[in-house]
Amino acid sequence: HFGLLVVVGLVMVLSASSTASYQMGGSSYAVFDRMLVYVAIGLVLFWIAVRTPLSVVRQASFPLLLVSMGLLVLVLTPLGVGRYGAHRWLTMGPVVFEPVEVAKLALTLWGAHVLVVKRRLLHRWRHLLVPVVPAALIIFALVMLQPDLGTTTTLGIILLALLCCGSSAHD
Repeated sequence: HFGLLVVVGLVMVLSASSTASYQMGGSSYAVFDRMLVYVAIGLVLFWIAVRTPLSVVRQASFPLLLVSMGLLVLVLTPLGVGRYGAHRWLTMGPVVFEPVEVAKLALTLWGAHVLVVKRRLLHRWRHLLVPVVPAALIIFALVMLQPDLGTTTTLGIILLALLCCGSSAHD
């Protein structure tokens, strides 16, 4: 299923961008070629992620959360790139990316790790909410300063899913 989605997505990119690619770069395949590179990088990262032991992922979740928060702060400095009235991007050499994408992954991994560690205490609301909700609120605030309400909503859904799964998982 995954491969089919990638192929269909690439076909859609080629179909939707061929004219604009030709006008910008003289080749109908400029955007498509760039997407192929992204797919290749994504497949390598996917292969690495699937083979990473869960214990390593859990240990790396808190440092990843801290790094993502740091990147979200950097977006608010002059290092952040403004486009379309928002400062959401960071440029590192030829790579432009949105640090909030790292934050989504970090919040999901770290939140799940914390809830698993506190599994036996989750019948008490305080243990369910702390420290996941305060960390999420810090991320929400940093994203809203960009401003990006849509991504904040996505992060809210991630938080609600974590809390819902955590509240139903206690013994």
